[in-house]
Amino acid sequence: MATGFLGETSQKIKSALEGAFYFKHKNMKIENIIANWPKLFLEALTEKRDNNLIKILSSANKYWWLAYNIYDDILDGDSDAFQLPIANNYFIKFISSYYKLNLPKQFYQIFEKTITNVEKANKLELKQQKLKFNDGKIIIPQILPGFTDLKMLSKKSLALSLGPIAIAYYLNLGQRKVNLCIEFFKNFLAAKQLSDDAHDWLEDLQSGKITAANSLILKEARTNKIVLDLNNQQSLFKLFLKINSTTGKNVIKLCKQANKLALRIGLQKNCKFLNITIIPIQNAANRALKINN
Repeated sequence: MATGFLGETSQKIKSALEGAFYFKHKNMKIENIIANWPKLFLEALTEKRDNNLIKILSSANKYWWLAYNIYDDILDGDSDAFQLPIANNYFIKFISSYYKLNLPKQFYQIFEKTITNVEKANKLELKQQKLKFNDGKIIIPQILPGFTDLKMLSKKSLALSLGPIAIAYYLNLGQRKVNLCIEFFKNFLAAKQLSDDAHDWLEDLQSGKITAANSLILKEARTNKIVLDLNNQQSLFKLFLKINSTTGKNVIKLCKQANKLALRIGLQKNCKFLNITIIPIQNAANRALKINN
């Protein structure tokens, strides 16, 4: 396990996990990269082009991402409720974008189910217990979230899969491949969320938020009767180093499954779509694992 000066060690971990944010890989705003997913997905599968379709789907992805982040900040207490009308406006634009299209009814069934599941995930997050503190020390709950099915981490952001799923219907790929697309995005977006949680583990602990990444720290501390003191970050970082490999391996497992599904969909291994989605997350997790060697 890596040791040494705390500041240097923690920065290595943070730098490695920040790489999981593939949108920082290029000098582009995140919403613009996410808006590009439908176009790159189409280009990876065919030479067929429909500029109007791509324009609508790209805008829809962008609207969703902007709405999602405002909603998420409000849920986390990082943004005031006065931002809610702005998020609602983006959400309405997102919905109306898809209903401009003449897609099969099966797509709209998936669409409505996906949005319903997002709403359910947001409601569950509101009900989720928050950590309590006593003079900077974390009071670890007796019962912690299990996070047994890591694919569930994709639920809040799964609406971002709807653009590529619409492309699958546009290309008449068939229901089997549509289902593979859904599974691909469950694994990919779960890997992205877990990487995000791993990057924000300390900030989330400080705000009292329990995630799939920092819950491992809480479990480790409870099992070994370790006091988690936010005023003693050195001990926190040592504990994070201990569980870092578990998180990294979980991210890689999700990425590998997503890559297998991508090949079954018909995506080429080195296509631009995968190079801007899965590959950077997988590479970042591999770099994170090296910290423990």
